[in-house]
Amino acid sequence: MELIMLFSFLLFLFISIFSFYMHARFMAKRTIHSVRMIINS
Repeated sequence: MELIMLFSFLLFLFISIFSFYMHARFMAKRTIHSVRMIINS
């Protein structure tokens, strides 16, 4: 029972970190794109 609790907790942690990483990458790409547009104009 405790093993299942631990496993589900680790899975939740992994998913949250992964989604945060993907969101951060997406935001970084958008920010870089915006900065380039500002510099070019």
